[in-house]
Amino acid sequence: MVSTIERSDHPNWVFDRFPAENTFEPKQLFMKKRYIIWVIILLCNAAQAKIWRVNNNTGIAADFTNAQAAHDGAAMGDTLHFEPSLSSYGNVMLSKRLVLIGTGDFLDINPNQQSTGIAARLSDLNISNPAAAGTVIMVSFSYMIIQNVPNLVIQRCYISNLVDANNADNMVIRNCYFQNNINIQSGSANILVHNNIIRAHISMDAGSSGTILNNVISTNGNGSLLYNSIVRSNIFVNGGVGLAVACTIENNLESGSSLPAGSGNQSSVSMSTVFINHSSGLDKDFQLKAGSPAIAAGYGGIDAGAYGGLSPYVLSVLPNVPSVYKLIAPPSVSGNTMSITISTKSNN
Repeated sequence: MVSTIERSDHPNWVFDRFPAENTFEPKQLFMKKRYIIWVIILLCNAAQAKIWRVNNNTGIAADFTNAQAAHDGAAMGDTLHFEPSLSSYGNVMLSKRLVLIGTGDFLDINPNQQSTGIAARLSDLNISNPAAAGTVIMVSFSYMIIQNVPNLVIQRCYISNLVDANNADNMVIRNCYFQNNINIQSGSANILVHNNIIRAHISMDAGSSGTILNNVISTNGNGSLLYNSIVRSNIFVNGGVGLAVACTIENNLESGSSLPAGSGNQSSVSMSTVFINHSSGLDKDFQLKAGSPAIAAGYGGIDAGAYGGLSPYVLSVLPNVPSVYKLIAPPSVSGNTMSITISTKSNN
């Protein structure tokens, strides 16, 4: 078989190196030993973890066909890889730390993202068992409720309903597309919400705290309710920040007039001057247009909005694993060879 491989954005792995000298101060030697032990632990954990295929399409031989069965059959630290399907993989109640990976979304709209335009989606996720702490969610779903589970990572997901987080300390929500609200409540501390497209608003109660950076937030005229937060480099569409108590609010843009004056904030901004097409609702159209007032208007001179900052929104919420976005093969084989073209990218 002869194959032609195209690769883009190939990751370059960089490893920390210790000094070449043979002598170390006692503290340096201790740090070196501790570092080596830490690396060995990580490698052992990685070696033990397993990736499970989840596919409910007829005729496909996968490990599991629905989310709950895959969860129940996996071990702590394993990865569930949900493959493209027109049918939901159902609900799941998480009681162990896992990694859930899908295929991204908007695949039939944004070209060269995956080889198929079909996404992988779950229905409702319930995370209320503390043993699920540290779980990473990178698959599209409808609704999520979190109760008393810390250290969750929700990234590169399409969420068609909403997320209700209760006492969910140290949660990270990044590079996601929300059709509805994010509710942060019941004393959820140190929440980081950055580089998301949120088609509704963020609600955070007085007992919670967080950092809200580089989001596009379509408040639908209601505004967001924020307490005890740093709010920077966001763009508020169809309104403004709403009520903000004990917050630091800097370098945001809004179509309304609720932002405090100064501190780099811009009010009464026409969103037609900001985005490619903010009314379409498509993730690609929330990129900044040429001459946008959000360019370099964020905190520290970065671009405001989801596509700015140190961790820009990734088109089609592609998970940060390699993907095949093009596969070209002849319909039949002539002789003993076959030429195949595979185009891949890393999606870091």
